Amino acid sequence: MVSKIFPFELRTRFASPLTWLILLMMCFQGVWYALAVYDFYVHDQAMINGAGIFYVCLSGGGMILMIIIAMITGMSLYRDIEQRTALFLYTFPVSEKRFFLGRFFGAYAINLLLVAAYVVGMIIMPYLGFGPADKFGPVPWLQLLHGYVLFGVLNIFLLTVVSYFCIVRFRNMAASYIGIFLLVLVFLVAEAVSGNSPYITALMILDPFGFVYTKEIVDGMSVAEKNIGFLPIDERLLFNRLLWVGIGLLAFTYSYFRFSFRNFIQAAFGSARKTLQDDVVASHDASFTHVAVPHVKRVFSIGEYFRKLGRFALVEFLNVVRPVSFKVVLMVIAVMFFLYMILWNPVYYVGAQVPLTSGMTTTRLHTGFLMIILLMIWSGELFFKDRTTGLWQVADAAPIPSWVTLLSRFVAMCGVALIISLTMFASGIVAQVGQGFFAIDWQVYAYDLLGFRFGWLTYVLYIGLVFFVAGLTGNRFLTHVVCVGYFIFIAISFDTGIIEQIRYGYALVPGLDDFSELNRYGIFLKASFWYFLLWLSLAISFLLAGIRFWNRGSEKGVFKRVFSLHGELGWGGVAISLASLAVFFFLQSFLIAEVNTTRNYVPSGQEDTEAAEYEKRFGEVQFSASPRITAVDLQLDLYPLEQAAECRAELTLDNPSNEPVEKLYVNADYFTEISSLSMNGRELERLEADKVLGMEVYAFPEVMAPGDIRTLIIDSRRSYPGLSQGEPRADLAYNGLLMERFVPVIGYDSGKELQENNERKANGLDMLDSRMDSVDDPVSLVKHYLATDAALVSGTITVSTPATQTTFAPGMLVKRWEENGRNYFRYELEKPSPLHWCIGSADYAEEALTVGETEVTLLYKADHGYNIDLYCEALEEGMNYLESHLGAYPYSELRVVEIPFYQDPFYAFANTIAISEKEGWYGDRNNADVVSFIRASVTRELFRQWVLENGLLADVQGAEMLWTALPEALALGFLEQRDGEERVAVVLDKKRRKYGKDRGAEPNTEPSLLYADGIDYLEENKGAIALYHVSETIGHKRLLYLVREWFTMQEGKPLVFKDFYEYLKSEVALDEKMRMMFEIVEK
Repeated sequence: MVSKIFPFELRTRFASPLTWLILLMMCFQGVWYALAVYDFYVHDQAMINGAGIFYVCLSGGGMILMIIIAMITGMSLYRDIEQRTALFLYTFPVSEKRFFLGRFFGAYAINLLLVAAYVVGMIIMPYLGFGPADKFGPVPWLQLLHGYVLFGVLNIFLLTVVSYFCIVRFRNMAASYIGIFLLVLVFLVAEAVSGNSPYITALMILDPFGFVYTKEIVDGMSVAEKNIGFLPIDERLLFNRLLWVGIGLLAFTYSYFRFSFRNFIQAAFGSARKTLQDDVVASHDASFTHVAVPHVKRVFSIGEYFRKLGRFALVEFLNVVRPVSFKVVLMVIAVMFFLYMILWNPVYYVGAQVPLTSGMTTTRLHTGFLMIILLMIWSGELFFKDRTTGLWQVADAAPIPSWVTLLSRFVAMCGVALIISLTMFASGIVAQVGQGFFAIDWQVYAYDLLGFRFGWLTYVLYIGLVFFVAGLTGNRFLTHVVCVGYFIFIAISFDTGIIEQIRYGYALVPGLDDFSELNRYGIFLKASFWYFLLWLSLAISFLLAGIRFWNRGSEKGVFKRVFSLHGELGWGGVAISLASLAVFFFLQSFLIAEVNTTRNYVPSGQEDTEAAEYEKRFGEVQFSASPRITAVDLQLDLYPLEQAAECRAELTLDNPSNEPVEKLYVNADYFTEISSLSMNGRELERLEADKVLGMEVYAFPEVMAPGDIRTLIIDSRRSYPGLSQGEPRADLAYNGLLMERFVPVIGYDSGKELQENNERKANGLDMLDSRMDSVDDPVSLVKHYLATDAALVSGTITVSTPATQTTFAPGMLVKRWEENGRNYFRYELEKPSPLHWCIGSADYAEEALTVGETEVTLLYKADHGYNIDLYCEALEEGMNYLESHLGAYPYSELRVVEIPFYQDPFYAFANTIAISEKEGWYGDRNNADVVSFIRASVTRELFRQWVLENGLLADVQGAEMLWTALPEALALGFLEQRDGEERVAVVLDKKRRKYGKDRGAEPNTEPSLLYADGIDYLEENKGAIALYHVSETIGHKRLLYLVREWFTMQEGKPLVFKDFYEYLKSEVALDEKMRMMFEIVEK
C-alpha cells in the first residue's frame, strides 16, 4: 500500500499549477541566494558558482524553502482533517502505519525535489546573464552532490519530521508552522550570536542545519578551496549531524507509533462519545416549559457595526491566544529572547556588556524576522478561518458586512502582535533585573518594541499586507507563499545590497540598527517618521482594498473580484483607500526630493562610477607638483542641531617640489560649500567646480615657485539638507559629532579611488597589484601616511559649540569661555604634528587625573561611568610602561573621550584618544576579558601616539604594520606581563579566527606582511600576531628596546616597515617559521 500512496502523493502535488510555481520560485532562489552569498566573497579570482558558495547556500537552505516546507509538508497529513475526508479514507483496507509511511515519504520526496530545484537554480546561473562570464567556472558536481547529501537530504528530513511530529501530536496545522518556526528560531539565534560569541563550538553543534559550521569553515578557505574544494568534515560537524538526525529519528519514531486513524477522525469530527453523551443529556432535559423569546431589534447603524467589530475582535483574539499551543509559543519566544539577550555580544573583542536597554532591544532585529513570518501565517489562517472550517456558508449569510468581520480579525491579529511585543518587553526587563541592572530606559523599549522601528507597528503593517494579498488571491496557501516569499525577498535583498532604497522596502524605516547611547536615534528619528507615514498610508490602502476584493459566498476568480462593482466595501471605504494611495505617492515624491535629489542617498553603482570618473579625470594631478600644508589656524563654529558647521581656515602652504605650481586643487564634497578662497589677500579665480566628484580647481594669482610660502584662507560651510536613509551624518551628529577631516584635502585625494579590483575592472580602470605604493616609491616615501597633503603642522584651533556641549581637538586647551549662549574652546599644538586631526563635541561629564607630567581628562556620557576607574588605572599603568621603555610620553595634556560607534572604534591623534562607546565604556567589569581589553586598548592607543610623534610614517606598503600592528603587539606584551598569558591567549585566538574568516572576503590578492597594503583584516590580526610572536620569542623588553633604537636611528628619515623588519633580522635570530609569517602568504 505504501507503493500506491507514495506515487499518489506525487501525482496529486504535480497536478497542481501551484507546485510548479513553487519549483520555479525555488529555482529562482537558488540563483538569487548564490549571488547574494558571493557578495561576501568578492575576491577577484573567486567564482560565483564556486564550491564554497554552494556549501553555504545548501546549509543555509534559504528561508523561502523552509517556510514552504512548513506550509506544504504538514498539509499532506492534515488535509484529511481540514477537508473532513478522514472518515471516508480511513475505511479503506490500509494499515495505519503504511498509510503514515506513504504520506511521509511522499512529502519527503516532494521536499527533496524542492531542494533539487534550488540546486538547479545554482547550476544554471551562468546561462541566465547574471554576473560577468569570467566569474563562472566549471560546475563542481561532486562538491554539489556532497553538499546536497550532507545538508539537503539531512536537513529536509529534519524539517519534514518536525512538521509531521507536530501534526500527529497536536492534530493542528498551526502546530506544524510553530514547530518549523521554533527550529528556524534556534538556527537564527545560533547564526546571529556566532559572529561575536566565544562559544562558537557549542553554536556549531546546536545549529540544526549546520550553517554556522559551514560559514565558519568556508570563510577561512583560500580562494582555490572556495572554488573547487570539498568542505572539510571534523568532529564538530559529525556531532551536529548525528545530534539532529538522532532527534529527527526520535521524532519520526514517536510519530510513527502515535499516528492513528481514530485520533484524526476525532480531530475532524469531534469525539463520538462526547456527542452521544450530549444527545442523552438533551433528551432527559426535554420539557414543555414555555420560554419567552427575547425581542430582537434590527439595528444596522454604523455605530452598531463598530460595536460588533469590537466584540468580534475580542472573540477572535481570545480564540488565538487561549489554546495551549499559543501559550507554548509565547513561552518559547520569551525564553529565546531572554537567552538571546544574555548571550548576545555586540562587540567582538570587548566581551560582555552592561545590559543596557538598547542592547536588549537590538535582539528584535535578529529574531523579529521570524516573528513577522509567524504573524503573517497566523493572519492568513485567521483571514480564511471560515473557509477552512467550512462555516463560510453560515457566516456569509449573516446580516453583517464583510468589513466588520475582516476588520475585527485584523484588530485581533494586532492584539496578538502586541502580546508578542510585550513578551519581548518583559523578557528584556527580566534579563536586565536578573543581572542586577535597574537603569531601565523605558523610552527605548517603547520606541523599539512598540513603535515602527521593527516593533509592534511594523508587525501591524505586515498584517495589513497579508489581508490585502488574501483578499486579492482568495487562496490561503497562495497568500502564505506570496507574503512570506515577498518578506524574505525584501529582507535578503536589502541585506545583500540587491535593493538599496528604503522606499522600496515595505514597512522599513531608516536607522534600525543605528541607535547610539550618546546620540540616541539622531537624525533617523525624523527620517523614520516620514517613512512610517509612507508605509502607513499604503497599509491603509492595502487593508481596505483587501476587504473590497474579498467575496462572500462561492469563490470567484481574481479578475471578477477586482473589477466587480459590488465589492464588500462601500464607496466611502473605497474613497479612503484611494486617498491613502494618493498620500502614499505624494510621500514617495517627497522622499525622492528630500533623500535622492539632495544626494543623501547615492546608489552604490553610481558611487563606483563617480569614484572611477574622479580617478580618470584627476588622476594625473597626483604626478604633478602640489602645495603642502605646513600650518593651520582654524575657527570652527558647530551647530549640530541644525546639522551645520561654519569654518574659517588659514593655511600656510609651501611648494616642496622642484617645479612651479599654477593651479590649486581643493577637494570639497557635495555637502561642503566654499564661499571664499583667497591667497595673500587676493580672491582666487575658480576654474572648475565639480560638486558630484568633489573637486574644485583654482588658479594662483602668481605661479607658486619651488620653495615659495603662501597663506591661503578658506571660508566654508558644511550642512546636510533633507533626510538621510542610511548615513548617520556622524560628523555633525546631534550629540557626539566627530569631524575627521575639517580642512579640505589639497591636491589629488587617493582615498577616493576604487580599491577592489572587481569594481575597477567593471569601471574601466587598471587592476591594482597593491592598494598602496611600493616601498621604494620616491614620491610616496616623503608623504605622511595619515595626511599626504601636509608636513608636520603647527597651529591653533578655536571651536564654538552649543552651551550644553564640550569639545575636544588636537593640542593643549589654553582657553575656555562662554559667549552669546555658546561654549568656546581654544587649543594650541604643543609641537608640529601630522595633520591627522579630529574635532568632536558632545554633552560630556568630566573626570580629571594627573599621570606623571601629563594632565589627563576623561570625557564621557554622564551615565556611562561604569568603568572610569578602570580607564584611569589603564592610563596610569600604560603611560608608566611606555615611559619606562620608550621614553617620555609626547604630550603634557591628554583627553580620552567617548564617541558614538558610527565611525572607527579608535582614534589616536595629538593630545587625544577617542574611543567608541561600544569599546569598553559600558563593558561588564565583572568579566575578566573586559578589564583586559580596556588595559590593552588604552595602552595600544598610547603607543600609537608615540609612533605618531616620533617619525614620518611613509605612505607606502607596510605603513599599517607600524601604525596598527606594532602598537597592538606591544600592548599585548604589556597585557601578558600585567594579566598573564591566559588573557593574551584569548585575544590571539580571536585574532586568528577573525583573520581566517576575513581573508576569505579579500577583494584583491592578499599581500605578505612586508608589503601589507592597508586592508582591514591583515595588519590588525595577522600582523599583530606575527609581531607579538617575535616579542614573545626574544622578550618583550628586548623588542621595546629595538623599537626605540630603530626609531632613533630613523630620525629625519621615512619610516618603512620593511626597513624595520630588516633591522630586526640583523639584531635577532628569527627562525624560518617566524620569517615565513612576514615574507609569504599562506595558501
